[in-house]
This record gives sequence, C-alpha cells and structure tokens, in this order.
Amino acid sequence: MLDDRNASKAKKAEEPAPARFGMHIYLYLMAAILLLCIGAFLGCFWLTNSGYPEDWQMFAALAGPVLVLAIVWFALARCSIPQFSGFRGLLYMTAYMSSGVGSYAAIIAVPAVMVGIVGTVAIAAGSSVSTDGSFAPRYFGRFLGLYYRHRMYQ
Repeated sequence: MLDDRNASKAKKAEEPAPARFGMHIYLYLMAAILLLCIGAFLGCFWLTNSGYPEDWQMFAALAGPVLVLAIVWFALARCSIPQFSGFRGLLYMTAYMSSGVGSYAAIIAVPAVMVGIVGTVAIAAGSSVSTDGSFAPRYFGRFLGLYYRHRMYQ
C-alpha cells in the first residue's frame, strides 16, 4: 500500500512534462503580433489622413497598436482554458503551424498565427455578449483542436 508521500511521487511521475518551445516559436509569435500592430498603426494613420490635424493623426496612429495589444491581452485572459493560459495556447498554435526553422516555416507560421490571434479575439468578443461563462474557454479549446488537426508536422 502506498502512503501519501509515495502516492504524490507516483502522481508526479505520471504527469507529462510541460512542452518546451524553441526560440523560433517565440520569434514567429512575436512577428505575428508585430505585424498586427504595424497594420493597426498604418490603418489608423490612413483613416485619419484626410481632414484631421497632423497631431491628431499621430495620436491616432500611436493609439492603434496600443489598442490592438489591449484587445489581444483581454482576449487571452478570456480564452484561458484549465490546461494552460491563452498565451500558451498561442504558442501551441505557432508550434502546430511551424514546420521548422527558416524562411519557409516563417511564411506559413506567421500568417497562420495572425489568423489565430484574430480568431481568439473573435471568440473573446463572442463570449462578452454570451451569457454562458464557459463559452470562450470551450471554443478556444476547439479552435486549438482545429490547429492541432491541421498541424504542419505529422
């Protein structure tokens, strides 16, 4: 019969080790977030280009990336599932879409993660109007499952 100490050691031995991601996964995720912020900067600058004073154009252009980062942060907080946080979910999405290190892998992984970030924001927006409290974690888990089923490496 196992006592409590041995049972906890046995339980720890059964738990899988957390996945470690390579540096390229973090770089691909950072590139996707950076491209979304650049798009927000250029979009806000372009929208305020006509008819507004130049100082307001710059304020709006600088507020765009800040707003994007705040929305992504809110979405990641809403979409955390019991297994891991929303940020870790984005890392898994990036890892699933990465086929290795190199320019070809970045061409595939970065746009796929950008779509994943926008999808995560859409899930969080849907959960804010839903009365079901488990809407965002449930659909975020399904969204991760979609990326898992269509991963680049087999």
